[in-house]
Amino acid sequence: MQRKLGSDRGLTLRMALTMFLLAVVYLIFVGVMAAVMHLGIATIGVIVVVLLAAQYYFSDRMVLTVLKAQMVTPQQYPQLYDMVGRLAQLTGIPVPKVAVIPSRVPNALATGRDPKHAVIAVTTGIINQLEPKELEAVLAHELSHVIHRDVKVMAMAGFFATVASLIVQSGMWFGMFGGFGYGGGGRGRGRDQGEGDDRDHPGRGGGLGGSASCSFARSPAIGSTPPTAARP
Repeated sequence: MQRKLGSDRGLTLRMALTMFLLAVVYLIFVGVMAAVMHLGIATIGVIVVVLLAAQYYFSDRMVLTVLKAQMVTPQQYPQLYDMVGRLAQLTGIPVPKVAVIPSRVPNALATGRDPKHAVIAVTTGIINQLEPKELEAVLAHELSHVIHRDVKVMAMAGFFATVASLIVQSGMWFGMFGGFGYGGGGRGRGRDQGEGDDRDHPGRGGGLGGSASCSFARSPAIGSTPPTAARP
């Protein structure tokens, strides 16, 4: 038996406002390029089209890359896949792919440009610390974001922040390896410590804020309140 979720006017308005603000950002970007770099309209148009295509097709993958999420199979996490599959069947959407983020922090997120390309990602912390019913409630919440398609809007809105995070991470790795000849060993150790901190806190400097629908779930085993989520 399938259940149809009702529309959320407030969410629709917030999504429309976000897309409007993105359009304003692009208009400012075009104006700056035209005034400072003296590029032609055709060149600017090509750049904008490429950026829009990258936002639409790759923003969700970049979020998962930043968070070091790994796609998993039903054989690896049978109970998790059973929950996602059952909830997807109830709501009448294709079964999303499932990814696991190596972090002790209990967290979950949904991303994807449409229900056919959706991914539900959960941390190892939330799997280990929540009871099955609590985890299923969190997954149901994330699937609601897939159904309402607000995950794509938030992923696109956080595209530039995600790109910046990837650049910073790449720069840190380059500095770690390139600095050995200049007494950079200490920086390498500092990077290792920083990476451990990022794994324990997905979203801290990881491009998660605004990049996807993200839930922070709590249960009596780990905190105080029932599963909640930051709505975009």
